Amino acid sequence: MDEFKRTWSTFGRCEHVVVHVPSLSLTSVQREGLYNFTVRQNLQMSRICDLSNPNVDVLYVCPFEPSVDVVRYYKKLLQVGGLQNVEQRLKIVWPEAIQNFPPHYSLSRMALLSPKLLKRIKAFIHGRPAYIVPDTVGDEDLRLAVEL
Repeated sequence: MDEFKRTWSTFGRCEHVVVHVPSLSLTSVQREGLYNFTVRQNLQMSRICDLSNPNVDVLYVCPFEPSVDVVRYYKKLLQVGGLQNVEQRLKIVWPEAIQNFPPHYSLSRMALLSPKLLKRIKAFIHGRPAYIVPDTVGDEDLRLAVEL
């Protein structure tokens, strides 16, 4: 963490990966009481605009499996906005067997329980500098960061 802080000012000038995990890592009681919990976790979809920095590749972890049309729509918006190589620079992933998890599980918890997802994230990063941008940070987010 100290090294990350020390090199932060130069980080934006070199190629790196931003892993967006819009997880609401609240207590289970808080999560169960939220209306449209999954939708609320995905309110950060605009984070893919980090691609406006040509040195950034974005991996967005979605709390549900988005339709092909939705993914195509977002990629097209970015291309119309003048961004280059969107297909190679943006990857949208989600936990496998997502329908088997209780609806109140945070995205970070589902990610930790999804070995294929963790493997896909690590493969996309593949030794490049990277950092995670969470939403509400909790213990599950910290465990996910350590795992990756």
